[in-house]
Amino acid sequence: MMQPLRHDQRSPIDWLRRLDRTAARMNPFLAMLAVGLTVLNLVSFALMAPRLPIYRLATDRLACPTTAISEIGSARPASATGAPSVIQ
Repeated sequence: MMQPLRHDQRSPIDWLRRLDRTAARMNPFLAMLAVGLTVLNLVSFALMAPRLPIYRLATDRLACPTTAISEIGSARPASATGAPSVIQ
């Protein structure tokens, strides 16, 4: 008579142990992947920060919150030379 295969006799506890060993081997890799992606994100943000548009509002319109909020859409980005834009 044929002997039953070994994997047919595995209990749920054996599967949990195997899963735990696999997860233990993957954790350092996943941690390094998370650190690497964080560093990549910070570097890309640092390189792109000077290119992000800066919107400025006229200081006399900041006294009224409603006016300041309504003016956000009409604000112009700063020019490429770094000079602030002026809202008239």
